[in-house]
Amino acid sequence: MAIPPPATSLAPIDSSAIPAPRQESSWRIFINGKRSKPLKPPALPPPSSITPQTPSQSTPTSQPSTEDSEMTDLESAKAAILASLELDTPDDEISHSPPPPPPIPTRPSPAPPAQTPEFDKLPQLPTPSLILSIPLPSLIHVLSHFNEWFTERLELYDQELNWVSSTIFAPPAVRRKPRVPKPNASVGVKEKGSEKKRNAKAPLPTAHEVHWILSLLSRLNDLLDGDDLSNLRLLAKTVVEMVEASEKALEKSRGKAERTMEERREGDEEDEARARCWMVVAAIAGVWKQEDLWNVNL
Repeated sequence: MAIPPPATSLAPIDSSAIPAPRQESSWRIFINGKRSKPLKPPALPPPSSITPQTPSQSTPTSQPSTEDSEMTDLESAKAAILASLELDTPDDEISHSPPPPPPIPTRPSPAPPAQTPEFDKLPQLPTPSLILSIPLPSLIHVLSHFNEWFTERLELYDQELNWVSSTIFAPPAVRRKPRVPKPNASVGVKEKGSEKKRNAKAPLPTAHEVHWILSLLSRLNDLLDGDDLSNLRLLAKTVVEMVEASEKALEKSRGKAERTMEERREGDEEDEARARCWMVVAAIAGVWKQEDLWNVNL
C-alpha cells in the first residue's frame, strides 16, 4: 500500500519554468517576484446639466420696494378685519403650502477600489526540490547575478550620498564666474540635496536573498576552478562593502541623543541583516579556504 504524501508537500517543480542561467532579468523576477501596479480609481460620471435648486440654493431676492410694503400692510389690515368679523375665509384666499421641491440628484458614491494582489508573480522559495532542479553549471551564474544586484544598490546609494546640483546646462560664461553666495539663493536645491542624503539608507541583502545564496552555495562542489572561485570572492567582497556602508551610517546615527521606536526597530533589523551578510562571508571563506576575505583591508 502506497503511503500518501504529506499535506504540506510542495508541488513538483517544472524545469521549463526555470530561467536560462545568463538571463539576469528573468532570474530577478523568478527569485524576487514581480510586484503588481496599483489600479487607477474609476472615473466619476459627469453631473447632470440641469440641477433643480431648493429655496435655500436659489438666488437671493432683492429688497421689497415701497409699493410692495404698502400692499403687504393692506393685506394684513384686511386679514385683521376679517378675523374680527369671524367670517369664513373665501376658498380662493386660502393659502396653499407650496409643493415640496424635487430631490436633487446626487453623484453616486464611487465603489471601493478592488483589492489588487501585491505580486503579479510570487517570489520563489529556495526549496530543496527547486535547488536540485537547477543544473550544476548554472549555480555560479545565478550567484553572479546577486553580485550584480548588490553592486547596483551600492552605486545608487553612493549617488544619493554624493548628490550635488548639476551645472552642465549653464552657459560657459556663467560657469567661469566666481561663485558669490546670494541671500535666499538655491535654498530649495540645498534642502533637496540634504533631504536626499538624510533619507539615504545603506543597502543590505534581505533574508530571502540570503536564503537563496546559502541554498545555492550548499550545492557547489568543494573544489572549484579559478573563474568560479573568483565569482564567489567578488560576491563576498560586495557583501562586505554593504556591511561597511551600513556600519558607517550607523556611526553617524549614534550621535543622536534619543531615538524613536521606529528608529530602534530599523536598527535591530539592520543588525540582523549585517549578521546574515557575515554568514555568507563565513560560508565562502570557510568551505573554499578563502580566509583572506576576513581582512577587509585587502
